[in-house]
Amino acid sequence: MNALFAFLRRRFTKGQVPGASGWAIPAPGPTPTLADDAFHFQSYADSPNAFWYTEWWYFNFIDESQGLSGIMTIACFNPANHRHLGVGMLTLCLVDSKTGVQPPAVEYYPISEFSADAATPNISLTPRNHMQATGDTTFSVKGAARDGSSSIDFTYTSADQPFFLEQNVHNVASPWEVSSWLSYMPCARVTGTIVSKGKAITLQNARGYHDHDWGMWHEYARTWSWAAFFSPDKQLSFDFGFNAAFQDSIAYLRVGNVRDVIKDGSFTFQQSDWKRWMLFWKYPRRMTYEGTTASGLYKVTLNWVVRDTIKLWRQALIVFEQTAWFSGEVRTVADNKLVASIDEPGFCEYTGLWY
Repeated sequence: MNALFAFLRRRFTKGQVPGASGWAIPAPGPTPTLADDAFHFQSYADSPNAFWYTEWWYFNFIDESQGLSGIMTIACFNPANHRHLGVGMLTLCLVDSKTGVQPPAVEYYPISEFSADAATPNISLTPRNHMQATGDTTFSVKGAARDGSSSIDFTYTSADQPFFLEQNVHNVASPWEVSSWLSYMPCARVTGTIVSKGKAITLQNARGYHDHDWGMWHEYARTWSWAAFFSPDKQLSFDFGFNAAFQDSIAYLRVGNVRDVIKDGSFTFQQSDWKRWMLFWKYPRRMTYEGTTASGLYKVTLNWVVRDTIKLWRQALIVFEQTAWFSGEVRTVADNKLVASIDEPGFCEYTGLWY
């Protein structure tokens, strides 16, 4: 697969990308619905840049009582199969606090093995891997590695409202590039089973998260960082994208009945404690963050420390998917009153280029 993206770099990055600078995408409605979490390619199929279309549905989970966590992503690139280079992709990885990170499954399939619904989020990648909406707030999510080493069979039940962090954002320097980011389940309860190395494990009071990205861009060249924690019991959600390719950085915060955003320019952050990987690359293991919500009512201070790092390198970008522990607080701006103390597990990501 790396050879594919090397070809794409040579072929399309020196003024050879076909495109029409005035071409635009119809904007979806302002309030996310179940249809917004479905397949979006139909709105992009006529673009001269449809070759670059990519879309993925991401899920994670944490079962703190058993020391288990993990991720699953179903994705497609170039679903119209232009130049016969369309692919579907599965990413599945489990983390055990006792035994560490299991070898991640990063698997590619012919695009003919991928199918998706434009009206509801029913997505399949071979019969083994799928997500299916069983209601507006409940999804069935199944995934299995080709070699049978691991599989999941989960039900996600949303514990927060869906939220668009970015919607049809175009790259000013390259207007044909466009992306959207929907956090459909900023916080969810997760039930079901894991099978790992032949052993079945039933989740206990697990929590999770689900988001969805789509659009057209140079996939091998647009990096980002991201972090999130979520607690259904405490009604807490924090979802933060920063250094996000050509998008603005933004965070979504939910504390009880309060929902607000922290926009670009209203926060400071620092990544530190860098660790080398394969000599040429590195990733951070600590982060500090301070921000004020768009309403001006709340300020957030956070620290997080990485616990495990999953190296996802069999793809266009190097993705360091990380479990982390978040600590901090939310206070009122006016009188510095404590609104919430934060002491939660979560996830973060750091991405790097191959070149």
